[in-house]
Amino acid sequence: MSRQSVTLKKCNHPRYPWRVTFNQGEEYAQKYFVTKADAKSFADAKAIELLNEGRKHADFSNEERKAVIRCREMAESFAASGVKGFSLDAALTF
Repeated sequence: MSRQSVTLKKCNHPRYPWRVTFNQGEEYAQKYFVTKADAKSFADAKAIELLNEGRKHADFSNEERKAVIRCREMAESFAASGVKGFSLDAALTF
């Protein structure tokens, strides 16, 4: 599981001296800002969004949690055996 975090830092970009970076799911993203106030406002809102997203998925039962872990293990074994393009989403949709 990836850790979701938001950071605000001063950077050396010629037009945008402030940068907010965040992980959302498996994706790393960054957004640049002219003012520190705008960057902080975005970072605060993004942190709340990510916290709420995590809370939305926190109510798994033990059975659901075990099923997800088993599915991940199965996906890893399919990938290790050379099955191309396999994903849990594709399998469930099928």
